[in-house]
Amino acid sequence: MRCDYEHDDPWPTGPTCACNGGPLCRRHHRVKQQLMTKTRERHSTVRFTDPTGRSWTSPPQHGAPARPVRALPALPTAEPHTLSPDALAELTADPDDDPVRHELRHPDHDPDHPEHDRLADRITTDTGWGLTLDDPYRWAS
Repeated sequence: MRCDYEHDDPWPTGPTCACNGGPLCRRHHRVKQQLMTKTRERHSTVRFTDPTGRSWTSPPQHGAPARPVRALPALPTAEPHTLSPDALAELTADPDDDPVRHELRHPDHDPDHPEHDRLADRITTDTGWGLTLDDPYRWAS
């Protein structure tokens, strides 16, 4: 079932907020817009009133939440973990200090070829464009 958001106090006098409305099915939304007035009462009860003064009251849409049957169990207390000095040193070490780790993280890194040159190689390879970005192709006008 699809619903429309229905203002209790219509715009422009009523704000668009949770305190001024709720969902209605499409049929009841249209009936209310054309013929009836709607008032929201305690516990989400909705009263529809037609132009002759007759009214219909909906049952509450939501009941009060049920009380818990028993108390919730206490949360376990966390004990702090301790690391050996070697494990702590390994976790906090700079990965670039270890050449194997560095190679695993940066497989394309070549210390003899600066990064900006690799970028230039990528720009000019198989594109026909030069570093001056001169267009090698003749454009039709």
